[in-house]
Amino acid sequence: DPGEPLAPGQIYNSNRYCLLSVLRSLGMEVHDYEILVDELAASRDALALAASEWDMLITSGGVSVGEEDHLKQAIRELGELHMWRLAIQPGKPLAFGEVNGKPWIGLPGNPAAALITSLVVARPFLLSAQGCTEVLPKPLRLTAGFAWRKPNNRRQYLRARLEQVDGEMRVCLHPRQGSAMLTSASWAEGLAIVERNRTLEEGETVEYLPFSELLG
Repeated sequence: DPGEPLAPGQIYNSNRYCLLSVLRSLGMEVHDYEILVDELAASRDALALAASEWDMLITSGGVSVGEEDHLKQAIRELGELHMWRLAIQPGKPLAFGEVNGKPWIGLPGNPAAALITSLVVARPFLLSAQGCTEVLPKPLRLTAGFAWRKPNNRRQYLRARLEQVDGEMRVCLHPRQGSAMLTSASWAEGLAIVERNRTLEEGETVEYLPFSELLG
């Protein structure tokens, strides 16, 4: 946990605190089953237990293509894997399925990817399940303070905030946008959205989702 010394090869468990904060901001009652060992049996047992006790399951990590990523197989054995991978960045290895009739969302393990997908995928799903019709705020259309010249076949959710440039408020990016870079999320005040296969020049219009509209 943050604040404790790290042993070689360890990282801080930031996902726990980010995801608990997002879910509790929605008024959810949340139970944390702690960290699982990277074993199929442990994953299967924990999912089965959680499905017997709660209405919805959310995990982070274990859904990519590593040798120790066992969650997808555990889901197949206990229920059904409906979807794996989205054309978004960060957050491509996201999965959705069900365990004994209970919906499950498998978020990526990288911290920034887990946070962003919890806001733009898990949050709308949870609100919809409660009967809400407005589940994702309408993005603001603002002036870009950056250029995006490399089109990508995935929608980009870029950590950003508003800064004054030449007397005008513009959407500016953090210089480090990697899916593991949670420092960019703590710096940011929202997400700039660049659609698939699109380029963008500084001064053009870009869509912007403030975190204040995504939390709570």
